[in-house]
Amino acid sequence: MKINKNQIFVLTAFSIAFLLFLFNPQQLSLSKYNYNLGQISDREIIAPFDFSIYKNEATLKADQEAAATKTKPVYRVSENLKFNAQKNLDFIFQHFNIHDAENDTLKIRKKLHQNGYNLSGKNIQMLTDLGTRQMIYDFLSTELTRIFNIGIYPESINSKTINLYHNNEVKTFNLNRLYSLEEAKEKLVSHISGENKKNIVKELAETVLIENIIIDKELSKQAQEKAKQQVPVIIGKVKKNEKILDKNQKISQLELDKLDNIKEIRIFTNLTKDISDILSKIKKKTYVIVGLDG
Repeated sequence: MKINKNQIFVLTAFSIAFLLFLFNPQQLSLSKYNYNLGQISDREIIAPFDFSIYKNEATLKADQEAAATKTKPVYRVSENLKFNAQKNLDFIFQHFNIHDAENDTLKIRKKLHQNGYNLSGKNIQMLTDLGTRQMIYDFLSTELTRIFNIGIYPESINSKTINLYHNNEVKTFNLNRLYSLEEAKEKLVSHISGENKKNIVKELAETVLIENIIIDKELSKQAQEKAKQQVPVIIGKVKKNEKILDKNQKISQLELDKLDNIKEIRIFTNLTKDISDILSKIKKKTYVIVGLDG
């Protein structure tokens, strides 16, 4: 990379300014602000100018982590879990041979059990009837879609509200607008008539209904980062001539932060002034050299 004259001048100015800062007699005046936490001051210190009190790095980081921890996670309705529930329903009904009028209840029950589905013999017998089976399947397919689209929240949520990603934005929902797992089961059963059919739906609901509102890790992380950014970095202000320390006073974290802020402002002000002066001198010399060359 080729460096032009202006860049060289700027780099030189910063280097010289830094050296001036290191060996600047004014630097020695900052020593009177050098204290440690819990130390006893040997002098009274008065604020030389107005300034804001910024949190020290450790305190700010701790406050940011605390804010992130308190941030509620962001949830979303999982389309994959809804799809899996429908897939499980389809798989159960595939155990019934639609072309066989003499479906063997014991044989079907054994196959279902081998695949992890425990349905009662009575309900399996009811489902061997093609008309009943088709009606139950259509009912469950429709109702499961409706319930899963609203969402079934996890039992682990212990608040009355939830932050839910909905229609491309995060919104706060009351849990009473969503379903718990038990509420979803009850709603499903309540929408069908006939005791025998209710029993079939209730048993199938135990198998296919699942919590489908899950934590969105990426959005939750974004919410935590936003909470960190909103943590105040300033904890107060100090006016010029305001007393910061009494002689023989024990140094608390607040006094230490005030003293550190004074030092940082003094260092920045001196360094900026040195750089400005050097750049001005270099600029003047450059004009002279250019004039001589011309």
